[in-house]
Amino acid sequence: MNIECGIIIDIKDDRALVESDPLSFCSSCSSSDACSMKTKGKSRKVWMTNDIKAQIGDKVKFESNPKANILLSLVYYLMPVTLLLIGALFFANFSDIYDIETDIAAAIGGIIGLILSFLIIYIFSRLFTNKGCFFPRIIAKM
Repeated sequence: MNIECGIIIDIKDDRALVESDPLSFCSSCSSSDACSMKTKGKSRKVWMTNDIKAQIGDKVKFESNPKANILLSLVYYLMPVTLLLIGALFFANFSDIYDIETDIAAAIGGIIGLILSFLIIYIFSRLFTNKGCFFPRIIAKM
């Protein structure tokens, strides 16, 4: 688990909005010299589960699951590209059946694949947002 520090700036229900300095996380990373987050120096604001009932203004430690971050990256970034390519290739192969030019069929298939990926991402987001399994969670007050 990745542990960071931040300050709670807002609370809604059982979630807290935490403002985190990226340098608190970057100091423990072996790739911090090559990362673009460190150079920006801007704070991040992240909604997370507030199991310990911390209040606004509290400085807290929170953890995020790196496996969840990787899964979300795959779903949000790789899936649209993959379905765009699959749709384009699929429709290009069947362009002769419908007597359409290959390029036009590939474009139509790519657009359909992209729309399908956005629909899947929307459903995925709606299903897992309420479960909280992908949210970072506050583990302690400082």
